[in-house]
Amino acid sequence: MDLIGDTYKLWYRDRDRVNYSYLVNLLLDSNCSAFVGAGLSVHAGYPSFGQLIEYVIQQSGLRTEDFQSFDDLTVRVTKVKETIDSSGGGFYELLFKRFDKNHFPLKADTELLKSFVNLPFKSVITTNYDSCIEEAATIQNLGFVEIQTFPFLDSSNLEAKKLYYVHGKIDLNDINTSSKRIILTSQDFLRAYSENSPLPGFLGSILDIHNILFLGFALEERTLFNILDLSKRRKEFILDFPVNPPKNPPTKFAILPIERKRIDPILPKEEIKKYLSYIDTQDKRAEADYGVIVLRYKANDSFSEMEAIIKNIIRQIKGSATKVNPDLTKTGVPI
Repeated sequence: MDLIGDTYKLWYRDRDRVNYSYLVNLLLDSNCSAFVGAGLSVHAGYPSFGQLIEYVIQQSGLRTEDFQSFDDLTVRVTKVKETIDSSGGGFYELLFKRFDKNHFPLKADTELLKSFVNLPFKSVITTNYDSCIEEAATIQNLGFVEIQTFPFLDSSNLEAKKLYYVHGKIDLNDINTSSKRIILTSQDFLRAYSENSPLPGFLGSILDIHNILFLGFALEERTLFNILDLSKRRKEFILDFPVNPPKNPPTKFAILPIERKRIDPILPKEEIKKYLSYIDTQDKRAEADYGVIVLRYKANDSFSEMEAIIKNIIRQIKGSATKVNPDLTKTGVPI
C-alpha cells in the first residue's frame, strides 16, 4: 500500500518519507496520540505565543523595544504583565480579548482543523489556550469523550479519545477563574512543572506509554523542551535498573517545516548551507537527546502543506478501512 501518496514531493529527505510511512501505519492501527502546539491554531486566526505578547504590548500602550532584550518569551510576558499590573491595568482582560471572535476573525472550521480532528488519535494533548480543536470536533459531531484542563488532569484511561489542555484554557465568560489556571509567565511555568504539580506526572504517564506525534511546535520552543526533558529523565531512571527494557517502547514524532524560501537556489550558497546545518543540528539533537524522530516537509510562507499531509493520512485510513469493510461510507473515517 502506497502510504506516501501525493505528499512524496513535500518531504525533504528520503528518511522523512520512510518515517512518514511508519507514522501512518501507527495511525492506521489507532496507536498514536497527538501533542499540539500553536502552529495548528494560527491557521484559524489565533495568535502564537509571540504574537499574543506583542498584541498585549500594543494594546497596553507599551513599547515593543523595551522588552526585546528578553529572548525567553515567558520572561518577556512576565515583564509585560508586571509593568501593566504596576500601573493598575487589566493584563488578563487585554490578553483574553485576543481570543474573542467579536473582535477578531477566528475560525474553528478551517480545512486544516476539520481534517485534523478526523485523524484517529487515541487522545489529543495541547499546550494552546484556545478551544478551536474542540470547536472543530463539535462542528463535525466528533466530540471528545472527555475534556480536561490544568490543573485537573487525570491520566487514567489514556486510551480513550480525550482532549487535555495542559497549560490551561481561555474562558471568555470567566476571565477571573481561567486566568488563574493559565501557564503563561515564568512563575507559572516553574509552579506547573514543579514536583508538587500534577503536570509532570501526567505528562510522564502519556509519554511513557503512548506513541506521540508533535504538531504545531518549533524545536526551539522552551515548552516542548520542558516536556521532552521530563520524558528523557523518566527513561533514564528506568534504564538505570537492571531489568529488560520494554519490548515495544513508544515512538515520538515531530512534523516540522523546512522553509522553501530559505533553501531557494537564488540565495548565496553559504546562507543555504548555514540554514541546513542548523536544521541538521536541531534534528540530531531531537533524536539523540529526546528520542524524537523529526519529519521535515518543505513549507511555503503559510505552511499550507500541513493540510495536504493530514488529508493524505485520512485518505490512507479510509482506503484501508474500505478494504476491510467495503460497506464503509465515504465519510466513515474510524475515530
